[in-house]
Amino acid sequence: MMQMRRNFAGSGVVSARLFYLALAALIFAAVLTPSSGARANIVLGDHLGTFLSVNDSEAQLLVDLGLQVTLLARVESPATTSGGLTLSDFMLNGDLEPISGQWQFSGPEVVDIIVVKAGNDYAAFLFTVANTANMLNIGLWDTSFLGNKGMSHITAYQISAVPLPAALPLLGSAFAALGFVGWRRRRRAETA
Repeated sequence: MMQMRRNFAGSGVVSARLFYLALAALIFAAVLTPSSGARANIVLGDHLGTFLSVNDSEAQLLVDLGLQVTLLARVESPATTSGGLTLSDFMLNGDLEPISGQWQFSGPEVVDIIVVKAGNDYAAFLFTVANTANMLNIGLWDTSFLGNKGMSHITAYQISAVPLPAALPLLGSAFAALGFVGWRRRRRAETA
């Protein structure tokens, strides 16, 4: 009986050592693996909407999204790079037109919005630090919101800062709404 316990205890120690050795090997492999695992973190931004419009200019985005933007770069199909914006890893539809892929911007600015144009429609996607796992100026694009039509061009935009004079009426209306809600609560409390 004693001999049996010693063998059992010994095998437990060996099992624990093998477990820790295997765990260390996995951690070591994960640390030394090149950035191929980082590709899994590249995402499609938050879909802001799909719009029927013949153009996707800064003025049109102001109308459709209510955002003042600055154009950073635009790539027209079949080109793959322009102005620091590079498209790669294409998936093609039956007509051999690009319907999805990856984009990367090499300029000093941060890309906030990617617009994908296909046919007479365009789809806008928001890329932020929160939704891209801290990977700036890189992401995925696709035309699934555009019926998987072939992409005609992709444009990178940066959201412009809202000028202070335009922000003051918004702040004033927010304070007025809060004042109205407070006044209404006091009035109801007085009548009750």
